[in-house]
Amino acid sequence: MKKSLSNIILSSPVLASSGIFVFFVLATLTLLPNHALAQDRSISISNNDQITRVRMVQEANAAGGSFPAMLTNPNSTSALAPELHPAFFAGEVALGNGWYYLQFVNGMPFGYYIYLVFMNDVNRIYHIDMGFEYFFDANDNNSGIYFYDFASNSFFYTSPSFPFPYLYDFSLNTVLYYFPDPNRPGHYTSNPRYFYNFATHQIITK
Repeated sequence: MKKSLSNIILSSPVLASSGIFVFFVLATLTLLPNHALAQDRSISISNNDQITRVRMVQEANAAGGSFPAMLTNPNSTSALAPELHPAFFAGEVALGNGWYYLQFVNGMPFGYYIYLVFMNDVNRIYHIDMGFEYFFDANDNNSGIYFYDFASNSFFYTSPSFPFPYLYDFSLNTVLYYFPDPNRPGHYTSNPRYFYNFATHQIITK
């Protein structure tokens, strides 16, 4: 019998108890190599900083040139943000042309993304580095979110306090660390995406 998403989420060892959740957070902070823990504070967004906004919109649009054709077909999608955003996206900055940028209070960037309203479903985003993601609000006290990752066919859990870029991968049943791109401040690795797997203590791609 195939498990439903709700059954998978409710049986998750991360959410089974707050003690285990804290254990995973502390374990990830302790085990990850120091260079991977470095926070990227190179981009700071101000609502009044028009120069920064213009530069970021240009970068987002340049990356958007590689989108699949469905993203530019107005009959398939429209880049409109949903009226009610999950708490995970609190603090996001609208850059124009449908693009958003999110940096958490701790200074860690989530990055650039665009909402994709597809057949009246507002829970899809295209993240410049992660790719296509379908999100579910975790409705927890950590502003958590579940992502269905189309590139790996996996479900991830993360939150600003987990903290992202740490992800709990339900297919591997372990915590992953999504590596930033050292050559592009404010971005994460892509094509391929690199993760540190805490179960195997290896760097993997997904």
